[in-house]
Amino acid sequence: MLIMMVSLLGFAGIAYDTGQAFNTRREATNIAASAARAGANAVTSDTLYESSDDPFLTAEAEYKAMDAAYAAGAEHATADLQEIDELHVTVELTHQNVILGLFGIDDYVVTGEATATLESRDS
Repeated sequence: MLIMMVSLLGFAGIAYDTGQAFNTRREATNIAASAARAGANAVTSDTLYESSDDPFLTAEAEYKAMDAAYAAGAEHATADLQEIDELHVTVELTHQNVILGLFGIDDYVVTGEATATLESRDS
């Protein structure tokens, strides 16, 4: 009987904690997307440089994106200029196992990523 109860608790833990891990990953992705948008929106005519009529992001966009990610609760965040007009943000959050933690299964880090693209506006 005890073995059956422990097994049921283990399966419940797998179901619950796996669902919560997906929620944590979704939250990390949402924070990354919001931070990428904030970084791209930080680009103004003062921070935008033109080369062959194509705009590109500056380091100011990286700083704004990271500030936005940490303000939203990210534990670790990186913002990198991927292309001439793309800002890629990666956010890490720790998922805490509730039920599986009782069985000694440690918490783990989940990652969310998003990219914002600056599009040129024709006058």
